[in-house]
Amino acid sequence: MKSSVDFVKGPSNEERKKIDLYNRGVVNFYKAKFLKDLKSELNQEVILNIIDTCYKHGDNYFAELSIDLPNEIACKKGCGYCCHTIVMVTPAELFYIYNYIMTSLDDLTRAKIFGGIKNQVQYFHGRSWFEIYSNPRKLRCPMLIDFSCSIYQARTFVCRGYHGIKKNFCKNQYQNNLHISQANYGHLVDVYQNHLVAVGEACEEVGLEGDYISLVKGLGILIDQPDAMEKWMNGEKVFADAAVDKAFLTAVQI
Repeated sequence: MKSSVDFVKGPSNEERKKIDLYNRGVVNFYKAKFLKDLKSELNQEVILNIIDTCYKHGDNYFAELSIDLPNEIACKKGCGYCCHTIVMVTPAELFYIYNYIMTSLDDLTRAKIFGGIKNQVQYFHGRSWFEIYSNPRKLRCPMLIDFSCSIYQARTFVCRGYHGIKKNFCKNQYQNNLHISQANYGHLVDVYQNHLVAVGEACEEVGLEGDYISLVKGLGILIDQPDAMEKWMNGEKVFADAAVDKAFLTAVQI
């Protein structure tokens, strides 16, 4: 999955080669680890631990690579301009986020999120991914409440890696109903991208659905189907209706 952003100058070519090599190692290492975990015992705890491990490692590595950058990352709490787009996850990550919503948020916040999800799923119905993507204002993340992420601790790989260095640019893009596509650091985006790949490939190799799906549509399915995780662990294609079209992904490069 490619990013739609232009990458600004970060590490030197030599340093970037080392980072790329390390990132490939991350994919191979975590994929092998997850395959072992999934084959030994498959239950909710195993799935949640896999994602939690990825998030923690990714956060630490992201912080390490963020030291002494030429331009400071501009993202701050209360920004939220980039939270108006199609966000993709794998089913394993979706379960982690849904579990966080159900166990860590209060009833009022949960109700707001579920209401926003249902409204957005209705908007998606009957529209192509290209048509959906063409109107960012309609894609406000249901988890964005008062311009703050209500699931920040459990936010997606995509959200963790996305960042910008020009806040005013982000604001202008948002005000003009355009997607936030600006300069950022490619090696930082790759940190979480590689974990996402490792999780998806490991799941698929043991016969589990591992395709990229829409976060919002996937959560809508979980709301409507309480036994979705059990079905998924039994090898059923639970999230086919939430799968993001590959031709669309290639065309818009997100």
